Amino acid sequence: LKELSTALFRVEQKRMREAKKTLKHSILVVDDEKELCARIKHELDKEGYQTAVAYDGVEGLDYFKNCRVDVVIADIRMPKMDGLEMLKACKESTDDFISIIITGHGDHETAIEALKLSVFSYLKKPISLEELVVSVEKCIDLLLLRRGLSARRRELEIETVLKEQYAKNLEKMIEEKTKALRESEEKFRVISAAACDAIITMDNEGKISYWNEAAEKIFGYSVQEALGKELHIFLAPLRYHKAYREGFSKFKMTGQGPVIGKPLELVAVKKNAMEVPIELSISAINLRGKWNAIGIVRDITERKKLEAQLLHAQKMEAVGVLTGGISHEFNNILQAIMSIGSLMQMKIKEGDPLRQYVIDLLASTDRAANLTRSLLAFGRKQPIYTMPADINDIVKKAVKFISMVIGEDIEVRTELSDEEMTVMADSRQIEQVLMNLITNARDAMPDGGVLTIQTKPIVIDEAFIKMHGYGKEGIYALISVTDTGIGMDKMTKGKIFDPFFTTKEVGKGTGLGLSIAYGIIKQHNGYINVYSELGKGTTFRIYLPLTEAMKEEAVHTKEEEAEKIEGTETVLIAEDEGHVRKFTKETLERFGYKVIEATDGDEALQKFKENEDRIQLLILDVIMPKRNGREVYDEIRKTKPDIKVIFVSGYPADVIHEKGIPEEGFNFIPKPIRPTDLLKIVREELDR
Repeated sequence: LKELSTALFRVEQKRMREAKKTLKHSILVVDDEKELCARIKHELDKEGYQTAVAYDGVEGLDYFKNCRVDVVIADIRMPKMDGLEMLKACKESTDDFISIIITGHGDHETAIEALKLSVFSYLKKPISLEELVVSVEKCIDLLLLRRGLSARRRELEIETVLKEQYAKNLEKMIEEKTKALRESEEKFRVISAAACDAIITMDNEGKISYWNEAAEKIFGYSVQEALGKELHIFLAPLRYHKAYREGFSKFKMTGQGPVIGKPLELVAVKKNAMEVPIELSISAINLRGKWNAIGIVRDITERKKLEAQLLHAQKMEAVGVLTGGISHEFNNILQAIMSIGSLMQMKIKEGDPLRQYVIDLLASTDRAANLTRSLLAFGRKQPIYTMPADINDIVKKAVKFISMVIGEDIEVRTELSDEEMTVMADSRQIEQVLMNLITNARDAMPDGGVLTIQTKPIVIDEAFIKMHGYGKEGIYALISVTDTGIGMDKMTKGKIFDPFFTTKEVGKGTGLGLSIAYGIIKQHNGYINVYSELGKGTTFRIYLPLTEAMKEEAVHTKEEEAEKIEGTETVLIAEDEGHVRKFTKETLERFGYKVIEATDGDEALQKFKENEDRIQLLILDVIMPKRNGREVYDEIRKTKPDIKVIFVSGYPADVIHEKGIPEEGFNFIPKPIRPTDLLKIVREELDR
């Protein structure tokens, strides 16, 4: 049988050689490299083949469909249609040809596609023409074997050889792909483990099939606890379950759903039953004909806090902008009220019952002015100015207004030191700190209680610093604000001075009161701390450094204040607000001064030219029609360089700074100002 088989094979070979001699086989070369096509055609023509050339896939396919072709030699990457697409299209019309691939850009995926199309040979550029001719000869041999009915057995043998070759190639490719897959899985594992976001996969039954380390940290469940659990029952709040079931039923069948491919902000439930805000992004993937889902979950707790803080900050900025916008008009109104009230106070005799009403009116006006300044300072439109102040006086002034913020069910006790304690402070800002603490104390005693405010001197020494972890040695004024309210736990106490931290309900607190208080005390080179226990009340302690050197100066100032307010000089007032101008003029004239009025910048210059020899002092509004106060002063100084000036304005400090007035050392008075204070500053400027 072996000898017979060999003999038959030799007979078949002889027959094929004869067939090749009698038939001129057709070869189609398809490549966009014209020079290469020409070389191949020349070589094949020498071997007796009938060779045709095409320069792209579409042209090659057209020739194939209209002419008989035995062997197709095609490049893979070509214009209009690549080689694999062309061969696939050729196969659809007939299978009676052999193909050879030549390419300079081969890869495993291309090779697999070529094998699927039964490509006989796969040659990489630059190709050997001799090797190509041998491949063509083998293709013709194979083609003749296929076409010969008597060569059926040989075809089967060749097919077997080809299949074995294919199998070896496929085995090698599978091995390479398996290795690549393992590497890819390892990369995914490393990336997933390092990711800050949770990566969770869900199978077609809605059960968790993958759970990375970030998911453990965010939700509190280990991998063992999470795998195999139904996702919505495991992580979604109960209120989401219905919507989840409706969406999942559609996803299971189609891989589509309302949340697929759309980043969403939702709420999930952690192991400790606490809800956590998350950002969720879901993609669908078809595995073995079933739709699975991959979810990327980000914990956005901190982002939500920052967004809330930003919203609060924007609100506060809006308050600052609004206050800055209306402060000029509001301060002018307060100036008029304050001037009228002061003049009334001067004219009403001691003992007259009406005098107390005027005193209360002026106190309320002061309070309104302080409120405006506090809002401007909060919006960073007003700087903090410090001067010697007695702590007891500040506390007494704050206590006067306690009734505005607390109810009758809270008893207020004050225990003030007998010693005078002078500090360098912005009294209004310290009052604001006290009002914030008093307001918090009120909220901590919803059913009433006792509020105690104490002052005393205290020494911060090395032992104090060692115990508390802060401080600078010296003598301080201590202000204690104590309530008998609900108190605080350790966690709340640790965050009490953090910006935007609040234990109050949404809409009932900004979380800024105590952080502002902390900032103000730090600006005064002081310290503030808190002692509290649940159910045992709270005590805030403020430490402000005493300033002995300034105490006598502060007392001196008070004693001499009343003596230096009268005068006989001529003053030019330039003020566009009629009622402010009127009462300022009346106040100055009451104390002996001669006053010349101007309603705008141009009139001020005209009045000065008419009375240049008489005028000794200018009181100029910073912002006026036609010319502002600074422009008026600069013009007057050209003819009278030694002229004295006081600038006044109801605008916030940032507007005044733009005019360069504080930087150049000019005397500046912010509205509203008490007439007595105005008279004192006028006298000081004239005497300077």
